[in-house]
Amino acid sequence: MLPKNILLVVATQAEIQPLLNEWNINELMSNKLVNGVYAGCRLSIIVTGVGMVNTAYALGQIADAPFDYCINVGIGGSFDKNVALGTVVLVTADELSEMGAEDGDTFLPWEQLGLGGTTHFKMPLAVLPKALQTLPQVKGITVNTVHGNNEHIAVVKTRCQAVIESMEGAAFFRGCAHLSGTKLQLRAISNYVERRNRLAWNIPLAIEQLNRTLIQFLNE
Repeated sequence: MLPKNILLVVATQAEIQPLLNEWNINELMSNKLVNGVYAGCRLSIIVTGVGMVNTAYALGQIADAPFDYCINVGIGGSFDKNVALGTVVLVTADELSEMGAEDGDTFLPWEQLGLGGTTHFKMPLAVLPKALQTLPQVKGITVNTVHGNNEHIAVVKTRCQAVIESMEGAAFFRGCAHLSGTKLQLRAISNYVERRNRLAWNIPLAIEQLNRTLIQFLNE
């Protein structure tokens, strides 16, 4: 069997540091593609920086290659408190939830404005590798401003029906549309979407679980 070609897209190095420790890499430069071999896979990693603009920009610099998988990995917040912190989810649909227009107290989604394009992105149907088959499959939204106002949280939960939010996911799906291979988004839940309370977050657990799943996938 030929080795798989895998592109990992991550906002910050910290989110995949456990994998880098296994791979004996200490430091990555932002927006610089690093290539190598790990667990028999041809692995490419790019650290984009936080946010959808940085993500889209970085992906636009990558020339198409015969990737088997393009994977966005990172942490995110959950609207659903029944999802335990540290849970790794597969985001199969994502939305640029802030794109649109205000009309008084009413939010007009982008598609209603008649300007073309879309703010909704879905993972193409694919046979999932064994390590990912049991992960919860959820919808996400991608935002510039993470939610921390109870009223705003209630509104966006009703409007978007999403389970998680991140600052990169939908931009990843759009930004790597020109690249070959199956597109996947893996997120580990580091916090709940609520009024900002860092004492209730568990970023170390989320990173540990995210990398455990990622390493299992690569070894598969």
